[in-house]
Amino acid sequence: MKAVVYCKLAGKGTQAYYVKVNGKSYYLFKPRYRVSNRDIFKSGMRLDKVNDFSSTHSTSVKKTKEKLSAYLSFIEKEYGVVIYSNRARKHEMGNRCRYNRSKVMNKREILEEEDEADLPADETHEEDA
Repeated sequence: MKAVVYCKLAGKGTQAYYVKVNGKSYYLFKPRYRVSNRDIFKSGMRLDKVNDFSSTHSTSVKKTKEKLSAYLSFIEKEYGVVIYSNRARKHEMGNRCRYNRSKVMNKREILEEEDEADLPADETHEEDA
């Protein structure tokens, strides 16, 4: 499940960025044309390299890489595609509870029973009239 980000010339003065996941391409955004961005992204860049800023010296490439994380998160939510591998496990789990609620309920019931046992029995006092 390796994601690759690449760009294509979209028209005069613009580039279109895409991410390719599982053989399917998704459109990301279309900024102004920059030669440095074209040189970096034209052949495709793996996702682990996109998040690595240590080898990037161009300001426009840094800004483009910063934008990519937000757009990739949007693609994950919009299309239900897993792009980041650390989110794959979370995606598989869905909204399931990560702990066993029955244990919590059992403890709560035990505490309630102990509280009821500690309370004195209700005694009715009759007033002498």
